[in-house]
Amino acid sequence: MLQQVAVHYWTTSVACSSTCCGMASPSVWALPRLMRYAGSTEAAVTCQLTTRDRFGDTVSLDHSNWQKHQPRHPEVVPYHHALPLVLADPDLVLEFAATASQERTRHFYRRGVFQGPYAQCYMRVVVGYIVHGAKIKTVQAINYPRPMGRILWLRIPTTP
Repeated sequence: MLQQVAVHYWTTSVACSSTCCGMASPSVWALPRLMRYAGSTEAAVTCQLTTRDRFGDTVSLDHSNWQKHQPRHPEVVPYHHALPLVLADPDLVLEFAATASQERTRHFYRRGVFQGPYAQCYMRVVVGYIVHGAKIKTVQAINYPRPMGRILWLRIPTTP
């Protein structure tokens, strides 16, 4: 279950029919959940989105990229609404330097997003940073973060 957080971020909805991705109408479930967990008062998330990450950078997800994720990572499709939360309030962020063939990327990890068989998994959102902005490259459920890259952010667990 998602934890309530004191994080404010914005999302921008773009034109997309409620059934274009086989998802339920976003207004039915995304907006109330976003408002409850993140204090957001902005528009509901559709298959495309624009949001800000933990560091204030604008990150977008294209419709075509989300369409590709449905068959490749069906476990994340019901959790589309959690993408802004993972980017704005992650447990861990790793950065990978740019190479000659690939742009700089950041891997955002958050645990506690999934339910059912993936309940103990982290949601990993990989964001590629280019000159004119940042785009979500992939979203996956993984058992644990890979110990690679440079740590940009690490949530220190608190004891009750």
